[in-house]
Amino acid sequence: MAPLLKCVAAFSLLSAVSSQLYCPDIPLNPPGFTIDPTKVAGIWYEYTYRNGPVGNDPPATNVFMNVTILGPRPNTPTGTSYYITWIYNFFAHVPTQSDPLQCIVFPQQGNLSSDGTRQVVVQIGGPTAPLATFKYTTLYTDYTLVQLWYFCASPNADGQRCDQPFLFTYTRIKPPMLTADQKTYIENLANTYFAKICRGFKDMSMTTWDLTTTFPTCNTGASNTPPLSAAFLASFPPGVKPAR
Repeated sequence: MAPLLKCVAAFSLLSAVSSQLYCPDIPLNPPGFTIDPTKVAGIWYEYTYRNGPVGNDPPATNVFMNVTILGPRPNTPTGTSYYITWIYNFFAHVPTQSDPLQCIVFPQQGNLSSDGTRQVVVQIGGPTAPLATFKYTTLYTDYTLVQLWYFCASPNADGQRCDQPFLFTYTRIKPPMLTADQKTYIENLANTYFAKICRGFKDMSMTTWDLTTTFPTCNTGASNTPPLSAAFLASFPPGVKPAR
């Protein structure tokens, strides 16, 4: 390893250790932000992300999601407001040698609750791909500009703390088009609400956005969304199925 890389690695490790020493008890399930699930429908653009204490996902460009509300969940638990999302698609342009402009899509559906939590089932791949499940917590949203998410990728063995928190900031406006005042507004909110899990805006990585390259359309059409698996369709509650 080159000396510079060694220094970078050492600094990254030290930063992670310092963060853990400063705030060792990241809660597994911090309180969510009370939401109206119907108001989070539509397109959200990824502004910042942080995956774990050190390191990030492979580079992705122009990451966004589109949320469609199907309606109330049958047999809604008392005291909550659950809705089904269809289709909560996660889009990203991840270049490869064979396709430098490719778009990847992960069909997702789940329960959005008024307490800010969402249980999500994800199909990663084609019709025979296994399903993954995640629990996200909305830490804040104003519906019109910003949404802050938390997800614990690695719970501590004690079942009370999180060893690897993921954070996401989404906006209604493509990030390169945000004004300076809007960026300051979002940064202040991130510092306020990410403090629940011992993080702030400075801990985030900026999602890459490219508004000059002509990317292929990335939508829910047949060319972008993989065939839905039987297991994925079976994950919907009885009587609730996506429009095909």
